[in-house]
Amino acid sequence: MLRVEGFRVHSSRLRQRLARAGATVDEAREVVTLPAELVAEALAAAPGEFDLHDLDGKPVRVREGSLAETVGTYVEAIQWLDYGDETLRPSSLSDLQKGLKLADALPLVKKAGILVTPLDLPLYVEPGIHALGASKRLYVPLAKQLKLEAGGQTTVALAMKLESDEKAYKERVQRQELRRSKGIWAFATLGAGLAVATAAASLYGVGLIQGDNAHDRYMKAKRPEGLTDASRDINEAERMVISAHVLAGLAVATLSVSVYQFITRPAAEAPATAGGAQPVKAPGAGARLNLVPLAGGGLLSLSGSF
Repeated sequence: MLRVEGFRVHSSRLRQRLARAGATVDEAREVVTLPAELVAEALAAAPGEFDLHDLDGKPVRVREGSLAETVGTYVEAIQWLDYGDETLRPSSLSDLQKGLKLADALPLVKKAGILVTPLDLPLYVEPGIHALGASKRLYVPLAKQLKLEAGGQTTVALAMKLESDEKAYKERVQRQELRRSKGIWAFATLGAGLAVATAAASLYGVGLIQGDNAHDRYMKAKRPEGLTDASRDINEAERMVISAHVLAGLAVATLSVSVYQFITRPAAEAPATAGGAQPVKAPGAGARLNLVPLAGGGLLSLSGSF
C-alpha cells in the first residue's frame, strides 16, 4: 500500500520533507509513495521498547506484545479506496461493514471502531452551532454555518465553485501560506518587541531612581568613602540608562519588523458560501469535508458528491 498506492499529503512543506527523505511525490495528485527500503529503514530505526507514564506519573513499560489487548481500529474517514482501484470514492455503510468484518478477522485487533463514516446515511452530530466546510484541489473552499436542534434533522446541499485554472489555485495556496508565515513572524516579533520594550522601560526607571538617590547622597556626603560609594552608584545608574537606550532601539527595530509583516501580510480570503449567485459545481471525489462544532444531537444529511 505504501509503495504502490501511497497516501495523500495536503501540506506542500510536508511533501517536500518526505521527498528529501527519499519518498516519491506526485505533486499533481498530492500523493506520496514510500519505497520498500525507506519503510525498512524507518522500522529499523524505531525503538523496540520505550517508556510511558500513566495519569498518576507511574511508569508503564511498553514492549512488543504488551499492547496486544488495546490494538484496534478507529478512523472515521469519509473516503474509501476499493482494492485495485486508483480513485477514492465517498464511504458508505457497506464499506463500514466490510471494514468491521476485516478487523474482526485479524487476530491482533481486539477492538473494532468506526473505520469510515457512511455518507449514504444521516450523520449524528451534537446539537448547537456548527461550521461546515469543504475543500478540494482546484475548487474554491466553501464554508457554511448551520444550527442543529436536538432531535432535529437538517439536509445541507453543498456546491463548490471551480477555480479559474491551475495557476489561480497555486497562487491562492501561495497567498495562504505567505499569510500564515507572515502572521507567525508578525506576532512573534510583536511579542519579542513588547518584551524588550518592557525590559528597557524597567531598566531605565531603575537607573533614574538609583541615579537620583546616588546624586543626593553625593551632594550630602561629608566623608571620602561616602563620596566614593555615591560615585560608584551614579556610574552604575548611568550604565543602566545606556543599556535601556540600547534595548529601546532594539525594541523599535523589532516592532518595526512586526509592523512590516502585518502591513505586507496578504488579506484573508473569505471562503465561498453555499447558495451563491455565481456558477457552482458539486465537489467530486477527493474533496475534504470538515464539520467543526462552534457551540454545544441532531441529524445532518449531506447532498452532493464528496
